[in-house]
Amino acid sequence: MITTCKFTGFKTYLITLFVGFSLFTKAQGTMPYVPYVGETPPSKAGGQQTYTDDTLVILRNTISFHPLLLVDGTVALGYERTFPSKRHSARIILGYSNLRQVSYYEDRVKNFNQVYGELDFKFFLSRKKRAAPTGLYASPFVQYRSANFGYQLYDSLGITKFTQDGFHAESFAGGVMLGYLGIILEMITLEAYVGVGQQAVIGDYHFTYKTVEYIPLNTGYFWNEGPLFKLGVSLGVNF
Repeated sequence: MITTCKFTGFKTYLITLFVGFSLFTKAQGTMPYVPYVGETPPSKAGGQQTYTDDTLVILRNTISFHPLLLVDGTVALGYERTFPSKRHSARIILGYSNLRQVSYYEDRVKNFNQVYGELDFKFFLSRKKRAAPTGLYASPFVQYRSANFGYQLYDSLGITKFTQDGFHAESFAGGVMLGYLGIILEMITLEAYVGVGQQAVIGDYHFTYKTVEYIPLNTGYFWNEGPLFKLGVSLGVNF
């Protein structure tokens, strides 16, 4: 009787140990609970929370510099904001230039001051959601430019040059563009884009002085009337 009781107690101990080990092994195979810090609800599989790249904190803001606008003497900075969907973003670009002489107008446009503005709305085409939008995108855009300038003229004898100030011109443009945005070192953005659109110029880009017709702003890379070709790159910081 004593031997039977001891064997029964030992068997009970083994069963308890086996059940405990099984529960421990199962617990080790599942992901422990981690406090959620992202902006997208975590997915669930079998009642257990799982965490993927989609639950990373979104880096929503980007400050960018646009060097190709320097061709027009314009220093421009952009601010881009990513929407919660992580598939769309909006960007505003503001720039300013102050040039004593504009060389691509045959040095005849003087004291050139320009304000530049642009709005973009990006649709990212990548199927995979990321912590910050990257990859190929399409975007409509609108542009606005406002310039004050002088123009070099000659006196009535056609000998002495002088600068006539007080001219003003504005341009409005809109179109679509296709671009690619990449991120390196987790925060540096590199971007390239091309686009096409239509531009209209109003103001003193076309005037007459002493019966001679002048068109100071009907030439040049950024002031063409009619079809517009857009090419750009940007370097930015994502945070």
